[in-house]
Amino acid sequence: MAITADGAPSEVAPFGASPKSASDVVLTASGDTPTTLWVADSRVAPTKTAFFASEIGHEEVLELGNGQILSGRHTLRFTFPRSGKWQVWCELETPVGQMTSPKLEVQVHRVLTPEMLDAATHWKRNLLLQNKWTAKCSSVRDGSKVDFALDGKAGSSWKSNKDDVDPWLFIELEKGVRAQSIWLTSPHSRTEAQGTMRPKKLLVIVNKRDTYEVDMPDRAMHKTELVLPKKTKIRQLEIHLKALHYGELGQAESGLAEIEILP
Repeated sequence: MAITADGAPSEVAPFGASPKSASDVVLTASGDTPTTLWVADSRVAPTKTAFFASEIGHEEVLELGNGQILSGRHTLRFTFPRSGKWQVWCELETPVGQMTSPKLEVQVHRVLTPEMLDAATHWKRNLLLQNKWTAKCSSVRDGSKVDFALDGKAGSSWKSNKDDVDPWLFIELEKGVRAQSIWLTSPHSRTEAQGTMRPKKLLVIVNKRDTYEVDMPDRAMHKTELVLPKKTKIRQLEIHLKALHYGELGQAESGLAEIEILP
């Protein structure tokens, strides 16, 4: 699918289609990472096209580069520096002067930042995978297991029953581990699942004594880090889900895809 900018509210058009518009310039975008931009239509055929972008809420303007002629259209393929909401536009040099397209808003989900690439290797340092533990929880939905939140695989999740108003998970390690960083991953972590249930607020209790409130953003492919005030020998870890994105506790399933303790 493609998104077009033609001076009117953005419309969705099939990939490669020429949107109907009375605007001087029609800009079309397709894809996420990378993204392809092209001039779908213009009142005067351009001799040169330059593409630009800025992240919504920020003043910095990125010069993306000049378009190349592909299938008879001025086209640019590029990767945004980070996920988020962006607006893109192009400036055309033509025989009758310069023309500028309307700004087109695009939502980017799949950019892998250095932090995300590092998070993908957490399993190598995850102390839970290196120690024996026992775990229990408030409830388990059919097809899920409490162990799924502790297996080092973000693709499997512990999920509670829909009617569970206080979903919790408790872990006890056979031997305590010294650590200062606890990482938490939501279920439905793939970008295609954006807009589906995921934890919003957690209550984390370390060693049945130290309590921390954790806010989890509504972002796919994202881990949330709880940094303890100092290195602590963790023997017990208790996690309560207190609020959800896109759902109410007691009415929607909830849970966690992964819990990791890093040194």
